[in-house]
Amino acid sequence: MTVCNLSIENGCTCGMIAPDETTFAYLKGKDKSPKGEAWDKALTYWKTLKTDEGAKFDLELNYHADDIEPQITYGTIPVWGQV
Repeated sequence: MTVCNLSIENGCTCGMIAPDETTFAYLKGKDKSPKGEAWDKALTYWKTLKTDEGAKFDLELNYHADDIEPQITYGTIPVWGQV
């Protein structure tokens, strides 16, 4: 969800990352999450949200969290560059 938000803040018109079991566990039981049968239906649909087989990307970047120094920001607009 953070990466989706960052894509919007950086000028994208949409940002979507395929949800995983950690995301589902986080959402389950939240006040605004579907309940009961509606949860089961939503979960079934959410699990279909994956990158299309053979999709082409302009650029693909892979990062290893261990290689990234901890950072904090002093603003909410990334272009300010205050990290």
